[in-house]
Amino acid sequence: MNFVNRRNFPGGWLLLLLVSVPTSTDGKPCPSLTPPLDGVLKCQAVTGKLQCMATCYQDHVFDTQEPVVLRNCDHVTGHWQEGDFLPVCAGRCEVSLLSRPVSDLLLPVFTSSSDGDSTNGLALSQRALLETRTSWRPTQDNLAQYLQVEFNSTARVNGVIIRGDLYEDYVTAFRVLFSQDGHRWYPYTDGQEADKIFPGNTDSVDQAVRTFQCPHEARFVRINPVVWRGHIAMSIDLIGCPVEPASRRCEPLQPPRGGAVNCEINGDRMLCTAYCLGDASFTGGDPVLSRTCYENIGQFGGEDFPDCVGESSVTPPRVNVSGFCMEQEIDCEQIDNGDYQYCGDCHYFSTCSHGFLYIRACPALLKFDSINGLCDYHSTTCQSKHRRFWLAERRMNTYWDKVT
Repeated sequence: MNFVNRRNFPGGWLLLLLVSVPTSTDGKPCPSLTPPLDGVLKCQAVTGKLQCMATCYQDHVFDTQEPVVLRNCDHVTGHWQEGDFLPVCAGRCEVSLLSRPVSDLLLPVFTSSSDGDSTNGLALSQRALLETRTSWRPTQDNLAQYLQVEFNSTARVNGVIIRGDLYEDYVTAFRVLFSQDGHRWYPYTDGQEADKIFPGNTDSVDQAVRTFQCPHEARFVRINPVVWRGHIAMSIDLIGCPVEPASRRCEPLQPPRGGAVNCEINGDRMLCTAYCLGDASFTGGDPVLSRTCYENIGQFGGEDFPDCVGESSVTPPRVNVSGFCMEQEIDCEQIDNGDYQYCGDCHYFSTCSHGFLYIRACPALLKFDSINGLCDYHSTTCQSKHRRFWLAERRMNTYWDKVT
């Protein structure tokens, strides 16, 4: 899924779908499942039970190799029958952790055992960063020297890139150490070597990329030179991806009566999009509504979602005119995974994944174009048409397709 305005969505989306779940007066509430990172969790009521289905984004798979994972919760006992956990979505975790936009989320802080160039006017974070033409140099050349990066939250580190000073000094071998608190450290291990020594550079100009066979999760990462040519000098980057914190201040909103809600985690905010099931609309006529919660505030702006009621004649929403759109679960049953036009409002789009439907929002002021398959300031597939008449036309066209 590509967006014209990427600044509104600097990171990947995490999607959570909850459908209204009836409970009896003597029933027990089901605990919330944590949605998988880089994946989708969808829940609905099925014969008195809460059934949840999880799937990963297209470029990710569960580490169990399952395309969809099911969990069933009994409201009598309040327990998940298959356990209250979900497998991990594994995929492309290969972005720069020290460059924007990821660095805006992790806020890396550089420190070192010593700094021989601390008086040259440039901060260590500028000199040690691979994308600059400078480098870190300790005051002494010995095995006790290290360059350290601290993140404000846990990151999954999949590799290291190092380079010399672009002149004559460089590191030819190094260790990597990790810590969660900055006090207790453990070296990189791949299951075969307890303290692996990585080969470094062969000259001072070219970059050496060292990918980890076993990714490690940590808030602190140290690069410890063990062999060097001339003097210790290096600039670095770390390859990996942020790890979503276990707890967040923003919690998904409850679904409206007669509808569903999708909550997408995007960096420091959560966007919840609610929609009505079937032909119903919200009180006021809107087929879909959105609310946003920022992590530093911890609560959503606006009121709770109103109830879904019968068809409304108040608001003529914008609907798809490309001849193809999605708004019901059955629409995704025999179609490829991907993003499609949502029938109710062109600011939103439908994602089909392994037969399940998810309604998602474009960034602010953008509309989804089903021909180009992206969110843009203008859409060639939208027009204002009264929803009731449009639904009648759709049913009639479906009928004639079946009989002819």
